[in-house]
Amino acid sequence: MPALLSRPSLLLLLFVCMTADAAGGNASVPDARPVRIHAGSMHWKELSPKRQQALAPLYADWDNLDETRQKKWLVIADTFPSLDAAQQARAQSKMQEWVRLNPEQRQIARDSYLRSKALNTTQKNAKWERYQQLPEEEKSKLAAKTAKKKRLLTSPPVPSKK
Repeated sequence: MPALLSRPSLLLLLFVCMTADAAGGNASVPDARPVRIHAGSMHWKELSPKRQQALAPLYADWDNLDETRQKKWLVIADTFPSLDAAQQARAQSKMQEWVRLNPEQRQIARDSYLRSKALNTTQKNAKWERYQQLPEEEKSKLAAKTAKKKRLLTSPPVPSKK
């Protein structure tokens, strides 16, 4: 029966294998980097410190985002340094709100954004003018309706049943 290596010997062997691998040797030590969930996506640790600082609220979810979503967030991160402190704080606050949304709430927010984006300035101004013409009672009804939608968007996520 072969003799077992002592703990110090095992540690030394592990160290030699790791340093040989790092130095370009042929030692075979498994790659410690996590497996990418989405091909082409970046791991959090691959981001520059400036991008990590800008995207800090997304830290926990970053490695699970697909490449397209990551690219959109990286555009925001790259413009982050040009924002003043108040704008940076607001951007990160919005990121924190986004992280708290469940997938259904995020889709509702995306759809709402796309509807808003589809309107040109003239259409938006016309809608605003029509709103300004409404009686206070109608404005209150619309505000209540909007508040209900906002509660849906900002309510805490419901735990999934397993």
